[in-house]
Amino acid sequence: MKWIVVVVLTTLSSDGYDAIEVTMKGNKPLHFVTKRDCLNYARNNFISLSAFALLQFKEQKEIEDIYCVPQIPNPSI
Repeated sequence: MKWIVVVVLTTLSSDGYDAIEVTMKGNKPLHFVTKRDCLNYARNNFISLSAFALLQFKEQKEIEDIYCVPQIPNPSI
């Protein structure tokens, strides 16, 4: 199982979303083999993760929390 970072904002955006998955850093996938690695990354990169989320949701002003969640694989078509 792989783990990814999810940043949750305090309110909904105009599109109805309140969270964003952070699955890339630069041009490289951002996922982790263990939850502990993911949590360490989120803790050490809180400011840059928050800034990224706020850039995506321009009308939002506050981060509620940052989570590490299991990545759900895309089903084969």
